[in-house]
Amino acid sequence: MISSLTTVSPAPFKFEKISCRSMSVIGIITLLPQLFFLGFYGDYAALYNIFAGISASFIAELFENLLRKRKSLGDLSFCLSGIISGMFMPMTFSPYFVFFCVLTAVGITRVFFGGKGSCWFNSSMVAVAVAYLCADYLFPATIVNPATISQTGSAFSAFQLLDISWLASDKGITSFINSSFLGNLGIKLPEGYITLFWNMPSLIPAFKFNLLTLAGSVVLLALNIIDWIVPACFIVVYSALVWFFSNFIIFGFLGEGDILFSLLTGGTLFTAFYVLTDYSSLPLRFVTKMVYGALAGVLAFLMNGAGGSSVGSVFTVLIMNMFSPLLHRLEDKICEVRMVKRVKTA
Repeated sequence: MISSLTTVSPAPFKFEKISCRSMSVIGIITLLPQLFFLGFYGDYAALYNIFAGISASFIAELFENLLRKRKSLGDLSFCLSGIISGMFMPMTFSPYFVFFCVLTAVGITRVFFGGKGSCWFNSSMVAVAVAYLCADYLFPATIVNPATISQTGSAFSAFQLLDISWLASDKGITSFINSSFLGNLGIKLPEGYITLFWNMPSLIPAFKFNLLTLAGSVVLLALNIIDWIVPACFIVVYSALVWFFSNFIIFGFLGEGDILFSLLTGGTLFTAFYVLTDYSSLPLRFVTKMVYGALAGVLAFLMNGAGGSSVGSVFTVLIMNMFSPLLHRLEDKICEVRMVKRVKTA
């Protein structure tokens, strides 16, 4: 009989994948610059909501640990989930309301859709969906619509007409990029895209700092924290659909859709690298991951159109989560068929 004081070690085996705790810590670290600049630009309401999200996730995790008599707080996944939940909440929300939504969402996903490690619904996106169902009027409206696009000729031109605060250095940086790099290629970057890259004027924090999101994604991919297949397929398919069909719907011709605008608005990049890559809902095989990412890209186009939706990405993720069990079942069937073939040929 093994003594209760005996310590079981995985040695001499070696882990090929980084631990869950390390994955969560690195994910949190990549988001810290965004939290810093939220404070730097005075968006304290966003920080309060993020803290409320972390607190609700911690309490829900603590309650589940006590209920099921286990210890899982150490992996800090609750903290990362709470940050992401808070970053998708509009700054017009009260922290108490955010706390309620996140606590409710974690309870729903853990009780009805599997416990930790097997939950195939993203609790952060469920929290935002709960908030939207309770107070959809507090979410920002879609920043461009077919009417304004048809009047101005493009989604970005319609966006430029909005009464928003542009980055002070936008004009100078744009001029430098055009004269130093793009001018030689016969390309001209319009003023305003630098603002979209650095401090997108949005009430939803996850939409604001696209440049920091890209920088964080490089770290996550380089350290093998996230899988590259799903975000790559998602971005490629969504961009292709925007390029070919966004103008066709309004003007009746194919091509010339604004890919950059669609990726830099609506939290598209943040969703691609921080939400769709959640391992609890991802398929396991290369082909099914490609299918998952491609389907997400199609759904994103149906939800977001040319870009700028405040909740399109959220419901894209939730709908894709519904496909996760089907794809997992398909993978199991493929494994069964291959095993049968191997047995027959053996």
